[in-house]
Amino acid sequence: MSAVIPPHTTPHAIGEASRRSGVHIETIRYYERIGILGDIARGDNGRRSFSADSTERLTFIRRCRDLGLPLDRIRSLLVMVDGTDLTCDQVKLELDEQLQDTRQKIADLRKLEAELQSLSSSCAGGVSPDCSAMKQLFTRR
Repeated sequence: MSAVIPPHTTPHAIGEASRRSGVHIETIRYYERIGILGDIARGDNGRRSFSADSTERLTFIRRCRDLGLPLDRIRSLLVMVDGTDLTCDQVKLELDEQLQDTRQKIADLRKLEAELQSLSSSCAGGVSPDCSAMKQLFTRR
């Protein structure tokens, strides 16, 4: 009788890695090209073979992207993990920087919302070719 290997430890193809991590196949290929995934084993047929660790790494990257972290910030976190130099202080610093960036984006979006609201309010609508909102778009800075 042979031992049964749990499915989470069996290497799997890119489609399964995509399904398990929630990362699209083309995005996985892109991450591999830019070197953020680390080395992915390939079989004799040239196909990628994802381990549980590489799929977990994909999940980490997707979660970070969901939180708005740019790839360079994710890369720096992964470098710390790979080098085993990761400290909670470093993670907090990266997350605090991302939080500040997010707050700035929210403030910028609120300004954009107010500007769009102002333009929309200035437009009377209708069939007239004379639109005050269009005039403002050509003249406002």
